[in-house]
Amino acid sequence: GTADFNAAFAVKPGEIVVGDGTFTATGGSTELIVGWPVYVHSENGANRTTLRTTSHWNFKVTADAGDGARISGFTLSGGGTGSAYGIAGSLDMACGTVDHCVVSNVAVLSRSCICALSGTAKMSDCTVDGAGWRNDNKDGGPMCAINLSGQALAERVEVKRFTAPESSVGHCAVYVNSADAVLRNAYVHDNTRALTPQNANDARGAGVRLVSGRVENCTIVDNTAGGFGGGLLVEKQSGTVVNTIIYNNGISSLGSCQVSGGTFKTNITDKVESEGGFVQDPKFVDSTGDFHLLTGSPAIDKAAPLVAYDLEGTARPQREGWDIGCYELPPSTEKSVTISSDVVEGPAGMEIVAQAKLE
Repeated sequence: GTADFNAAFAVKPGEIVVGDGTFTATGGSTELIVGWPVYVHSENGANRTTLRTTSHWNFKVTADAGDGARISGFTLSGGGTGSAYGIAGSLDMACGTVDHCVVSNVAVLSRSCICALSGTAKMSDCTVDGAGWRNDNKDGGPMCAINLSGQALAERVEVKRFTAPESSVGHCAVYVNSADAVLRNAYVHDNTRALTPQNANDARGAGVRLVSGRVENCTIVDNTAGGFGGGLLVEKQSGTVVNTIIYNNGISSLGSCQVSGGTFKTNITDKVESEGGFVQDPKFVDSTGDFHLLTGSPAIDKAAPLVAYDLEGTARPQREGWDIGCYELPPSTEKSVTISSDVVEGPAGMEIVAQAKLE
């Protein structure tokens, strides 16, 4: 169907419920501008309701809305065809919360990003899929899937399949560029940056680029860049990375992680251009797709006690200590069996009775 969401502008606190279907904004550049603490949500979840805009944003949440504004349960797509410099392609939030959404197939122009979170904005339980992303102009930056500034928080998020253009420092899947911004419990994978760069800086940082702020309990894997820091690039002294796995990123001869300053501790990586991490195999269930931890992983019980839940909402800790990465491993349900019997001698074929004890 087609809907003009500008006509549904939130003029007072309340609730807007959107039924099943695919809706395209008309009559303006934005599906809904939220200037009040209103709750906008789908009736039956993101797999049943898609909002598509033909220009600029799906949602713009202004500072007037306050932290009570909430957007929940949509697939968000479109955007960008008329976007100017600095315009987010899908979400532009100065406050409020977006949760349980899937963002995909977004077009954005130069110096733009798919999701821009600033002020006190929060994103949780969302997937940002860069597949279908279109950039009509390589000039300028940053160009990223998620841009975190101010006191913005992105937690329990998956960011994947974003291809950053070659030019300009700042192009990456997640750009954290403010002292109070936080990326937490994120699974960042299969993002790409400049395999044939114009210069070395154009090739770095496909997964997460940290200028200042914090990266906590994330798993950053299988991102590819032509230079160092294919998974994680920490550029300045005010950035902190803790309890994070950075593994199998970049190309074989270069670093999965490049740390030029800041605090880097209790992390696991395969290659790092700095001290502060364990260079070990994290022992995933399946290194080609399932990045939960195996029993015996060096990430188990080795994290700083920092985050209360993991990506899937499992409480931390589950064992004696907190686990590194975005997944916490629950206690094993395996049981051992002890079998005992008296030592006897007798003819071949004699029946022996044994006792078994489940421990």
